[in-house]
Amino acid sequence: MATRADEYERNYGFRIEISPGPPSDAVHGQWKTCRGGGLRVHETEASRGTDKFAEHTAGICEWEDVVLTGAITADRKDMLDWYKNMVDKGDAGSVYRSLSITLLNRDGSDSTSINYSECFLTAYSLTPLDGGEADVECIETVEICVGYSENYF
Repeated sequence: MATRADEYERNYGFRIEISPGPPSDAVHGQWKTCRGGGLRVHETEASRGTDKFAEHTAGICEWEDVVLTGAITADRKDMLDWYKNMVDKGDAGSVYRSLSITLLNRDGSDSTSINYSECFLTAYSLTPLDGGEADVECIETVEICVGYSENYF
């Protein structure tokens, strides 16, 4: 049976919500790019008796990191504060956050959402601040390790 192009999910934008964090509609809470967050399932094999038939079952599952990039503004401090709290305090309340990625339709309405729990930062970086070029936007990049998701499938 042939597939049609309209049978697939189409994405015309996205919204990121990090809780606790900035509201997604605030300028300092918006992101330019989002990638990752997929699930990789490793397969295990268990043979059955002398018939040589093998049964394949799901083995270890691992999540890809979610990588977000966004422009630095005077008010955008939430991700840097998250990083500082992780390093300084280190308790569960400072380390773990919830992350929600919502795909948007062409008209801006919600299409589908994926909610991730027990997420923590694995990397934080800024574009080089060397001042060599004029009018270059400073971008922060955060990599977030996903704990798990109950609504991924």
